[in-house]
Amino acid sequence: KIGCLLDASPLDPNWGPPEMVRNQLTQLDVAVTISQTAQKQILYRTGVKCEVVGYPIKNLTKLNYPVRGVRMLVVGRIFSENKRLHLIKSTAEAYCGDAEQVLFVGPEKPPFGIYAGLVNEEMLNTIYNSSVYLLGLSSVEGLFLSPLEACVTKTVPILASDNSCTAELGLTDFCANPHPVALANKMKEIDKNFDKYLKKVDVLGEKFKKQFSAQTVAQNILDLYHQFVENK
Repeated sequence: KIGCLLDASPLDPNWGPPEMVRNQLTQLDVAVTISQTAQKQILYRTGVKCEVVGYPIKNLTKLNYPVRGVRMLVVGRIFSENKRLHLIKSTAEAYCGDAEQVLFVGPEKPPFGIYAGLVNEEMLNTIYNSSVYLLGLSSVEGLFLSPLEACVTKTVPILASDNSCTAELGLTDFCANPHPVALANKMKEIDKNFDKYLKKVDVLGEKFKKQFSAQTVAQNILDLYHQFVENK
């Protein structure tokens, strides 16, 4: 039996209890998870080491629109403690003086900005390709999917440096301290050197498109299965 545990966030009130999760994991032949960050979270909370296989991102593509009309984009849930909606608002205000310019895509309606709701994959691809910056300011993630998808579509991610996923994914060039002025200054720095940063995003996007494709993740799981069978 192969089973996957997505993460073990210390800020998730619905996670656990650890003993129950540990018992479930030890009943598996192979326990897997989605990132090194999640692997460390799970090991710390349960004592069980899971194998890292990744997680498939959506099948998005870069469209190279000549003009990107959305200045700041947020994708996903926003009201969990780790998502830091207050930091998104204050960063947007520090950057351009107007948090109402932020476009939100996801299941939760924000108290400010523009709300697109839940959208299909085709519309999501259009929105990413119409956006300059993705604001991903959460403090904890198992695997930070929206910055991966942003890079695939050549949208520049803006990330908080205290999120350990950023170092694992090689995104530290797009990080700043989790303070609105520091994050706004990072955006202004990128504005002044936009082509240089956009090239970095494009290189990362090509890497992520392969690394986190459904085919690659499935092959990673199959490889672990065959390894288990050979060692049985």
